[in-house]
Amino acid sequence: MTCDQQQSALRSLVVEDHLVSRRYITEALRRCGWTVKHCRSAEEALKLYSAWNPQLVISDLRLPGADGLELAEALDQRNAPGNHKTLMLLVTAQTSPALEKQARAAGFTGVLRKPLKFAALRKVLSELKAGKVPRVNDKRQFAAYRDESDPRSTAGLLNLFRAELSQRLPELESLLLDGCLAEAEAVIHQLTASAAICDNRALELRLRDVNAACRQPVDVPRLARSFARFHRCARYVLQ
Repeated sequence: MTCDQQQSALRSLVVEDHLVSRRYITEALRRCGWTVKHCRSAEEALKLYSAWNPQLVISDLRLPGADGLELAEALDQRNAPGNHKTLMLLVTAQTSPALEKQARAAGFTGVLRKPLKFAALRKVLSELKAGKVPRVNDKRQFAAYRDESDPRSTAGLLNLFRAELSQRLPELESLLLDGCLAEAEAVIHQLTASAAICDNRALELRLRDVNAACRQPVDVPRLARSFARFHRCARYVLQ
């Protein structure tokens, strides 16, 4: 029996408030043979968990309300003796030994770094199914994998990204002009994830430059230049 056939009956729950990331992870799981339900908050996840009883939960760290660590602690408490152990993976752009330790203490099996690579996720799923402890922080997951079944190449995902960029570009400009840097960084974080998922390296790098310029103490001329370069690149994508 193949890995995909073994996984066909397994249920998974994706908890991610960012639409492009949620769509990508959901489609990647489906292409690996998993049945998927998804939601955007810890509160929704707890309700779905009770009704869905998934074998796997993949959650973002940053969520509206309770974060991914708090969600894991709540779900871990529901894994009563005698019940199946739900496997939990944390996905985040913020990786560090301290965060990994926190994640494991909260109940996560491991941490996967964003942008999530399809081949890396598929390898982890196979290892989890085989009862192995996955090497989820293996640096190989950052390699530029090319896989014909990778959902990042689908037109639907690319169109979703363009719609997000079109909507959030004026929002980001307004936040920066008003000096709302924390809110601006949240927008940058999500757009960067989308650019990485859709393999738009140029836009991803421009966004990282804008994010770096937002850090205190703010270099206003640098921020203006960085945003102008990002804006030109974004308008080209939207053509």
